[in-house]
Amino acid sequence: MEGPLAWRAKTDDTVAVPALLIETSGDHQGRSHELEPGATVTIGRSPENSIVLQNAIASRRHARIWDENGTFMVEDLGTKNGTLRNGKALTSPERLEDGDEVAVPGLTLRFQTMDATVTITIGSAGPSATKTFLFADLRGFTAYTEQHGDAAASEMVTEYRRIVRAEIARTRGTEVKTEGDSFFVVFDSARQAVECALGIQRAATDHTAQRPELPVRVGIGLHAGEPIVERGDYLGLAVNIASRLASNAQAGEVLISDVIRGLVPPTAMPPATLREGLTLKGIDDPPRVYAIAAPTPAAPSSPPAA
Repeated sequence: MEGPLAWRAKTDDTVAVPALLIETSGDHQGRSHELEPGATVTIGRSPENSIVLQNAIASRRHARIWDENGTFMVEDLGTKNGTLRNGKALTSPERLEDGDEVAVPGLTLRFQTMDATVTITIGSAGPSATKTFLFADLRGFTAYTEQHGDAAASEMVTEYRRIVRAEIARTRGTEVKTEGDSFFVVFDSARQAVECALGIQRAATDHTAQRPELPVRVGIGLHAGEPIVERGDYLGLAVNIASRLASNAQAGEVLISDVIRGLVPPTAMPPATLREGLTLKGIDDPPRVYAIAAPTPAAPSSPPAA
């Protein structure tokens, strides 16, 4: 069954269906798409797809989910920016299991099997309109390109995007926009955003240690507030502050506002150092800014002498 897919959504109700794809991020969070036996679902920017993406970096035909003799499968359709299943990039068709998450640019879907009865909540994607915004940028990219050439720089960006998108999927963020070496991501939870930022820095550090000839050095900024949502994009002061924080973040650094520090439980927040003297361009009344870093794993202790 190609073409637009019938979907059903209810508020605080239960729906018994054969199988569902549930949007867990994006503009229609909570919307469900019913999967019938023999169904084929295509995902992409083209209006001919079953699920149409509004994200500019998505391909016209980005991913496909289909029923193969009673087993639902998922595959990426050879796209540049990829499709993730449970945070890992798809390189070949894979079987979907109950609870799996499929992430494409701007949208995450959860696969729910026919044996489950689910509660789907529609509304403003949470108890309030407050969102947390993450901006990430590569550091030293222009200098690296001039020194090593376009091919090496392209490979660096590919690795950087792989790292960032894996962490976005793991922490259930939504990729709003990607331009060059910059990411704009939105979260329903400040704690999720902090986990994503620290995960990106840990993964980038590990990658750079393993491949020093292809370093991934990232600066990240986080802020939260109530945005204006317009045609799938987020606008407003909270977004601008997060972007300015990212611009000020050094390689390997995560800068957060005092708003983020207040929203995240102390047990989930690593030590924060006040960063004074920062200028946030265009922000007349900037928040207090803190730098946080992923905890450094303790070095293994030496074995006792024989």
